[in-house]
Amino acid sequence: MLWKDKWLSGVTLLEKYPRLYAKSLSKNATIREMGFCNNGSWEWKLEWRREWFEWEKSHIDIFMNELGKRTIVISRECVMCGRGEETIQHLFFNCTLVEKIWNMSDKWTELSQHIII
Repeated sequence: MLWKDKWLSGVTLLEKYPRLYAKSLSKNATIREMGFCNNGSWEWKLEWRREWFEWEKSHIDIFMNELGKRTIVISRECVMCGRGEETIQHLFFNCTLVEKIWNMSDKWTELSQHIII
């Protein structure tokens, strides 16, 4: 999570920037939800409760400079099993964890006992 995980110098952003956290509209968002990759570089998409006053802008500048020093790499690895690229093909046909879920749903619905033609 952007604000609550210790991914920035061993301290959370919440601990380091409590005033900015208080004004954030996305207190429980992940890093992935707070930006996007544009031509190979990360662009932050932070949303705030209100516009910043002039005297507060230096705080947000320091914050954004610190975030800008970090390289954000979005993993394409399957978050379910960690064994392949997360694609539709992988999730429906190759993911070992999803396969277990499909098997359990078959048992719950007794679908495996019926032949569908």
